[in-house]
Amino acid sequence: MKRSEIYFSVALIPLDFCALLAAFVVSYYIRDSYVFSADLLGNLTTRLSYTPQAELLPLSQYLHYIWYILPVMLLIFAGSGLYALRSTTRFWRRFVQIVFGVSAGQFFILLLFLLKRDFFLPRLSVLLSWVLGILFVVLVRQAVLMMQQLLHRVGIGVIQVGIIGSSTTAHDVEHALTETHGQTYTIAFRSKGGNLDEVLKSIGNTHLDELLVVNEQYSVDELIRIRNYCLEHHISFSFVPSLLTAIPSTFVVRTEGGVPMIEV
Repeated sequence: MKRSEIYFSVALIPLDFCALLAAFVVSYYIRDSYVFSADLLGNLTTRLSYTPQAELLPLSQYLHYIWYILPVMLLIFAGSGLYALRSTTRFWRRFVQIVFGVSAGQFFILLLFLLKRDFFLPRLSVLLSWVLGILFVVLVRQAVLMMQQLLHRVGIGVIQVGIIGSSTTAHDVEHALTETHGQTYTIAFRSKGGNLDEVLKSIGNTHLDELLVVNEQYSVDELIRIRNYCLEHHISFSFVPSLLTAIPSTFVVRTEGGVPMIEV
């Protein structure tokens, strides 16, 4: 695991917090501005049975409740995987996760309406904070992603990967890493397998961050030896079982009695 991955993942937490807080504050001032005054909206407010001149809470009291809502939203973000140390989730799936997290935060605002009689927030402010919350979080995360990509282009934070294997699956994995995530990963070591001592010696001459074994010739004891070597040298170890690539199906990993089981 690269340190840069940890730094960026941790930095997302305060950045998301600031983005969400800014969304609530901006929505508060927009709602209280002349843009949404009764004179400007005219008969539309009457037809919608909407009263824009409803009195807002003072900003300080409004923020008092927001301080409790924001941590809940960040916990929802974390639960949905938005702070994973390494994620290759595509933009639209991540966008859905953000929409879910912000929407869940708005749900807690509705709970405050029901539980706290002294809490009042116009419906328009709720809608604006929802839209702006999604927008600001997406913009912040895109800015962080662009920063990561710029650093990767100059060789900072690039993940050095080693692949052991000569099967079609090994080539497919290498293609996926270099073509789909070429700026994040670089193949620093490539081996078809063979004598394990020689392979480990070759790995020792490189500076790998992650080793991926896609090889059927090694026994369980040899794989354990590779795994122990990776632990000693602080290299992430991944293994692709041949059965998982031979059967086109969906797999679920579960644990029974401390034993990992793969359900096909």
